[in-house]
Amino acid sequence: RLCTLSERSGFFLGALLDMPGDGFDEDGAEQLWAYRCKLYIYKHKSKSYVDLGTGKGSLCRSHPSNGVEFKFVAERDRIPMARHFIETATALKPNAGSDRAWSWKAKDQIHVGEDNDDQWFTIKFHTVDAAGNFKAVYDALRPFGTEEGVDESKVDMPQDALPASPQYGMAKGISSPASSCPASPEPTSRTLQHLPGGGRSAFLLYFEKGIHQRGAGVKQTSTIYVGAYGSKVQALSNAVRAMDHHCDPQRPWRDEQLWSVREDNRRFVGDKGVVILVQDDAGEYYQTKL
Repeated sequence: RLCTLSERSGFFLGALLDMPGDGFDEDGAEQLWAYRCKLYIYKHKSKSYVDLGTGKGSLCRSHPSNGVEFKFVAERDRIPMARHFIETATALKPNAGSDRAWSWKAKDQIHVGEDNDDQWFTIKFHTVDAAGNFKAVYDALRPFGTEEGVDESKVDMPQDALPASPQYGMAKGISSPASSCPASPEPTSRTLQHLPGGGRSAFLLYFEKGIHQRGAGVKQTSTIYVGAYGSKVQALSNAVRAMDHHCDPQRPWRDEQLWSVREDNRRFVGDKGVVILVQDDAGEYYQTKL
């Protein structure tokens, strides 16, 4: 599939999409490139790489900003593990541990570092060709002059080798030299176990399904903890993904004909409350709430 690049680049580039889809991701963004890969994040505090798992890496053009985002969704749980604009990211750097891997630094929307610091990410592919294809697309889509006034050759990056085997969750890595960057907290991808700043609040997101028979006064519910997020925007964004992931696929919550009550409160909900709700005439419902 061909993806049109900016007129400045002056050419078309074939970007392989080896993942199913119609050219748009679950958020409705235009998918310019996608490939199965592994993703790692570097934690300065523990001086090691954390394996975020195997899944779909993609470069998507978001609307209405028209900016290009890198997204990674783990195939194990289908949970977004990383998301950031490449306009504010550094150029790709070769990873010392593999000729099939590239590293870059970016301000991620899911992994929020201490004092909102940028994070180092490393992507690894099955083949050298796939790694080269990613670099070609990334370089072409990343605007020129993004790091104006910054000598990227002097941007320090971790020199660790990547973990030898897949580790879902917190993985142990090889120690690296001390970094000049501030230490970052070590939350898992879905929860904030240690909030930076001590007194900073977190938004907790839950998915709930059940049956509410008002006449009989019976309510049966099942609640799933989705995660804790450092901002309300992150929590609301993941509320939609939680509905997609946890609702019965035979009864999709987006199908208007199945539900007599449909509420989307993302614009109006406060720090607590129901974000999205669907309910049928029999009282069966799905909802996400803060």
